[in-house]
Amino acid sequence: MSYEQRNINRQKREKRHRFMIIGLSIILLIVLLFSLFNKKTKTISPLEDTFLKEINLQGALIKNEKVFKISETEDIDLSVLEGKRVPIGTRVGNATLLNDLKTLRNELKQVENAISTLKKSNKDEVFKNDKKKLIENYTILIERLQQNIYIENYKEIENIKKEIILTNKQIKDLSPQNNLLGQSIESLSEKKEELKNSINQKDSSYTTKFAGIISYKIDGYENIFKPQGFENYTYDTFTIPEEEIDDNGEIKTPKEFKGFKIIDNFQWYLAIKIENRKDINDYTIGDILYVKYPIKGKELEIEGKVISINNSSNKSVIILKFNKYLHDFYNARFPKVKLVQEKIEGLKIPNSTIFEQDGEKGVYIKDFSGIVKFRPIKTIATRGEYTYIDKGDKDTLISIDTKKDNVRTISIYDEILLNPHRFKENQILD
Repeated sequence: MSYEQRNINRQKREKRHRFMIIGLSIILLIVLLFSLFNKKTKTISPLEDTFLKEINLQGALIKNEKVFKISETEDIDLSVLEGKRVPIGTRVGNATLLNDLKTLRNELKQVENAISTLKKSNKDEVFKNDKKKLIENYTILIERLQQNIYIENYKEIENIKKEIILTNKQIKDLSPQNNLLGQSIESLSEKKEELKNSINQKDSSYTTKFAGIISYKIDGYENIFKPQGFENYTYDTFTIPEEEIDDNGEIKTPKEFKGFKIIDNFQWYLAIKIENRKDINDYTIGDILYVKYPIKGKELEIEGKVISINNSSNKSVIILKFNKYLHDFYNARFPKVKLVQEKIEGLKIPNSTIFEQDGEKGVYIKDFSGIVKFRPIKTIATRGEYTYIDKGDKDTLISIDTKKDNVRTISIYDEILLNPHRFKENQILD
């Protein structure tokens, strides 16, 4: 092959390579443009949401709590019913406590039987019969002892000796002063009444008097924050022991107390310290307010009724009444809560979609024909990465400072462009 022919072939190969490179470049450019085009036209729809205007406040739970002290036993199980909701008349405590009552009832029965026996029998005859039985038993034991000594049954000998000693003591102790039957009917009747009173007192000590929640955690504030004299809960007298409170609003080291309490969970109260009276100027007694209560990392919104507003200087204490949800935080005393001052229905959109045009805040939308349009917005508030905006009237019209007449804002059906700086108004997208 001549030099000229080789040169021609080389030029053909180079030409083919150039065409391939140009073709690949065009394909890559098309893919890039297509990718950019798709990215630019990404949209998002606004969400209907409620903006809550709220303030963080310190509160104190006021509960109807009945405390029961237990000192009669050291063997009560203090966790058996913790946090349980029980009806009226529920007996609290373990078998040891209930056995205290059983012992008293048995003693009462013995006294009643003694009274009945004395009324029917001669006291001296009763003692003679009792002593006669003990002596007969003593004689039998002596005979058994002799028999076992004879057969060298030493184990049984020891047992019989113990019985003989016990029987002998019973014979010696048998006297009118050491036996129920030796007392007068009058003294036994008095003892009977005393036992009845003791039984009634013990029975009431371990029986619930109203339905509620049982707790063995006594924090020492049960008789301080009581559901009475609500007008006396003022800012100056409302002391919060910050160092004693854990994250749940409970006292870190509950008072050591042998006993339990019943908490009425059908009606409870929350006293809230108000640092600035202006925050509650619009509230009156009887109003329904909403409080957000923290529970296990979440917030529970609960509804309460204003029953007292106690103003002092520029501060105040407001007291709300509730009838639900106490079982979720029954041992709390000083919770930190949020008072919802206002609820505003609106739309929620990303902050990144908002910009200013001719002094007006707004967003770009893609209308039904694929054309970019500017829509003004009226901001309610910004929270995090989102802004709450006024959704307008039924025709989505809002009033803004820069316009005399109402203007159209966005609706939940509009497609908001996510990157407004990449577009121009009236640009055709499709």
